[in-house]
Amino acid sequence: MGKIPLRPEQKMFDAGTIELAPEERIEQARNWALALWDRIAAAGDHNQESAMHQAARLAKVTPSTIWGFRYRMPKKLDVAAYFSIKAAFERHASVEADLANNLLVLRSLPANPRRDRLVAQMEEYLRDSKGGAGRIAATEADADFDQREGWGNR
Repeated sequence: MGKIPLRPEQKMFDAGTIELAPEERIEQARNWALALWDRIAAAGDHNQESAMHQAARLAKVTPSTIWGFRYRMPKKLDVAAYFSIKAAFERHASVEADLANNLLVLRSLPANPRRDRLVAQMEEYLRDSKGGAGRIAATEADADFDQREGWGNR
């Protein structure tokens, strides 16, 4: 049985081409994993342990890997785990960005009780997921823009 060569559209990736030192890669993955864990825990319906398991499920790594980032820094990390954690963090961040964009669109619609309730829930989620003002602060300036009237008119 021989090796199966790559098809022309497939690209080979060399993990050695990453510009970071191994310790910096582990630290970066640690930051992503802990941010993912904290965001899930801040959503309100998870305790710390279930948030850790949910973060591990999203990142497609074992819960002990996520736990290790918080309580015992690993000395080495698989390339697959590094990219899996990175992808999970980026997916979660892009969902939050999409939600912030949807919030801006919702604010531009005519007011009614259902829309106001939904806007309040989305603001609360974005505030909780980023801690304090978070992403919601970035959208406040955009929310002041009324398409018909211009800036500063709500």
